[in-house]
Amino acid sequence: MRRWGKLLVVLLPAALLLTAAVRFVHHTDREYAQWIALYGKSAARLEAHCAELKTSGVCTAARNRRSFVAELQGYHVSVMAWWWLTYVAMLLAWFAVIISLFSVARAFFRRRGAEVDEPTRRTPKN
Repeated sequence: MRRWGKLLVVLLPAALLLTAAVRFVHHTDREYAQWIALYGKSAARLEAHCAELKTSGVCTAARNRRSFVAELQGYHVSVMAWWWLTYVAMLLAWFAVIISLFSVARAFFRRRGAEVDEPTRRTPKN
């Protein structure tokens, strides 16, 4: 196997792994956004009940819920910090896979063409 073939064997699993990582980051982003919106609405309702009722239990629950939403937003920001890095690495890996696949295919067809062009060497029968 030549250099481009070896590179293809290494790069293809790397590109697939990076694609899975991008999908994971995208899925996690959507999940965090959904949970932040859900808990943000419930925190707003609890804060409204706290303003109406002024009971310590509701106000404590509202503060806890708001701090939980803030923690989720912090995690969401840290997950999204990896988005562009992973996305660019995935694109570079797939670009390298395509180049190495093209080089392997070109070498294969060049070698195949050379075999067809060579005259067959037969020994004459007596």
